Amino acid sequence: MVCVRTFDHLQEIIKKISFSQDGKYLATASDDAFIDIYNTEKGWLSYRIKGVGSQNAIKWNPKSNILAFVGEDKEANEESVIHLYGMPNSSN
Repeated sequence: MVCVRTFDHLQEIIKKISFSQDGKYLATASDDAFIDIYNTEKGWLSYRIKGVGSQNAIKWNPKSNILAFVGEDKEANEESVIHLYGMPNSSN
């Protein structure tokens, strides 16, 4: 095995990770209020989803670039909310 990419600009301890179905994106979740989505080919942060609270589960759809995660919605006073995010068509 050979290390092909390192992401070293993370701010919190990562508790959940998931690769997209095509391997182009890596989603990471921690106890902070963000999910970071990295471009694995270019090595940079492509997207940041904020304001979702603590995430309990994170997973990419096995056939398309749709990310699902379960977390808290503190604004709605809900403990478990399912969020779905689709990746826009871009070269990021």
